[in-house]
Formats: sequence, structure tokens, C-alpha cells
Amino acid sequence: QGSRDIFEDAFDCVVGALTSDRLNHSGPFFQYAEVPIALQPLQRPYPPFWYGSSNVTGSTFAGDHGMHFVSSGTGALAKGNIAAFRAAVAKRGGAADPRPEFGGGPAIGGMREIVVAETDAEALRIARPAHDHLYANQTYLRRQHQAGRAGNLAIAVAPPTRAGELEDSIREGSTIVGSPAKVLAEI
Repeated sequence: QGSRDIFEDAFDCVVGALTSDRLNHSGPFFQYAEVPIALQPLQRPYPPFWYGSSNVTGSTFAGDHGMHFVSSGTGALAKGNIAAFRAAVAKRGGAADPRPEFGGGPAIGGMREIVVAETDAEALRIARPAHDHLYANQTYLRRQHQAGRAGNLAIAVAPPTRAGELEDSIREGSTIVGSPAKVLAEI
């Protein structure tokens, strides 16, 4: 069983905790009996869920559950993921928390790293260490797996969905860096 199975069990557990004053959950990975939930969410039955994904499996999961969605992939990849998400939402019959500003459906967004400065050169100077740090965090588990330090963590072997080098990330469109005019034109 992989990380997707663990995530789905954890998700069901969290939903159970948000919708009751006592958590009773018996899944393949997590089991809880009569755990008191002292704090209840203000929004009922729970706050709207947002799901970020750069693959069709995650996009479909978000749509199947009527969540709001953020694609973290490049432009071409995002189009496919958004299409999979929309198809799943349509099959489900609509969003769990419809938003009037989105035609009564789910909100859909795209994630990009954006760095704006007075000049393109200054923006690049600021962006480089931030991008490198973010990418190192995003690929930490994969590197641990490749080094034999992550046990059987299946997700760690998935290929990266975005560029590691800042210049490649800018070329693929997952990062936008520059002066206000340049960033506005890119967006």
C-alpha cells in the first residue's frame, strides 16, 4: 500500500473529526474510538477543502470530493489536470461548497512562484535562493528514498513534475520573475 492509500485514510479521518464531537474511525492505517473533539469548526459541516495537485490522480480525487482545486503543474500539465478535475466534479454532480463567483462551481486556481522587484536583475537575485530552498523542500522525500533512507515511501520515487533549476522553472512557466511590467505581461 502506498502513500495515496495512507492519505485517503487520513482524509477520511479528518473529515470524521470535523463532523462529530467524538471521533470514531476504523480505516486501514488509522483507528480511533471515542476520541473527544473539543473544538468544532465554525463553518458547517466543515470549512471548504482545497486540494493542490500536479497529477491526474490527485486532480480526480479533488473533483470526486467536490473540493476547490489548485494545479501546481506547468501550463500544459495544468490544462490536463484541470480537465480531469472538471470531469470528476461533473460526474459527482457539482462542488461540495459551490462558489457563486465561480458560476456556482468549485474555485480553480494555478500555483506559480512569483518574485517582483524594481528590476529583472534584482528579482532574479531574490528569486534564486528562494527557488532553490523551495525545490529542495519539495524533493526532500524523493532524495531520502533515493538514498535508501525513506523506507517504503512509494511517492518518493515519482518523477518530478517541475524543473529544479530556476532558469528551467522560468522557461516552463512555473516561476515568474522580473520587474512589475514583466511579471504583469507573463501573468
